[in-house]
Amino acid sequence: MWRVLAWDPAYALESPPLEGEVQAAFRPLEEPWAPIGEKAASWPLLHFVDGRERVEALLSDGQRLVLLGSLAVGAVAWREGRMRLGEVWVRRYAVGAEETFRLGALSYEPLPLEGPADPQALLKGLQEERARLEAELARGLQGGVVVVDGPLRMARPRSLGYIKAHWARYLPEKEQGLLRELKPGERTPAFLLRRGGREVASWYLRLPLSGAYPPGAGLLRVEAPLEGFQEMAELSLSLFPALASHPAKDPRAPQNLLPTGGLERELGRRMGSREVVGRQIARFLGGGA
Repeated sequence: MWRVLAWDPAYALESPPLEGEVQAAFRPLEEPWAPIGEKAASWPLLHFVDGRERVEALLSDGQRLVLLGSLAVGAVAWREGRMRLGEVWVRRYAVGAEETFRLGALSYEPLPLEGPADPQALLKGLQEERARLEAELARGLQGGVVVVDGPLRMARPRSLGYIKAHWARYLPEKEQGLLRELKPGERTPAFLLRRGGREVASWYLRLPLSGAYPPGAGLLRVEAPLEGFQEMAELSLSLFPALASHPAKDPRAPQNLLPTGGLERELGRRMGSREVVGRQIARFLGGGA
C-alpha cells in the first residue's frame, strides 16, 4: 500500500538544474577575445518559452519509491512592448510508477524510469520531462525568434537559450578572466559548445546593475544555433538588458527577464495551490514524514 514518505524532500531544493556535461576543449568562434558592446538591432516577434516543476510528494510502498510532481510549460508572444499568452500545458506525473495514480480529482500519469528509482533519479526524471515538453512546445511555434529559459534542447533556427545559474564552467582560466571585465550591456565573443552530441554557439552577457556587485552578478550565458549565431548574438545585446527585471519587483533580478517572470506567475496559477493538492493527496494516501 502506498503512503506518503515526505511532502517536500530536501533534495528537491539542493539539486542544480540540468545543464549537461562540460566540454573538453575550448574553441572561440569570434576574435579577438575582448568585450563586445551593444549594436543597434530591431526586435522581431519574440516567443518566450518556460516551464515550472513542483514536487508534491514522495511515496513508498515499503519497497519502491514514486515521486508525484506537477509540470507546467507555456509561451508568451512579445511584440512592440505587448505581451500575449500562448499555449499552456499542465501535466501531473507519478515518476517511477508504471500505473496511473488517481487521487480524487487528481490524476498522475506514470513516468517509468530505467534503473534504480532513488530520490535523485526521480527528480531528474521530472526535470527531463519538463525539458522535453518545453522543446516540444517551442518546435510548434511559428515565425519570429524563440527565447528559452535554459539551455537549447531543440533544433530550431533563430532561437536563443539563456542560463541564469552557472553550475558548469566552460572557459579556460585565461578566457574566464574576461567575465570580470564585462560591463553592463557587454558580452564575450561566442565560443563553440558541445553537449549531448549537438553543437551550439554560446557567450556570456552582463545585464544592467546598480551599485557595487560581485563578479557573477547579472551574468547570463546565452546559446544559439551555430547557423546565424551572429544575428542572435547582436539581438541578445539589445534584448536581454532591456527586458531585465528590477530587484524591487523580483528577488531574482536582473536575470529573471520580465516576460519570463510574468509567464512563471501564470504557470504557477495554472498548477493550482500546493496546499489544496497536499490535502487531496493526504486524504487518499495519508502518512508523511
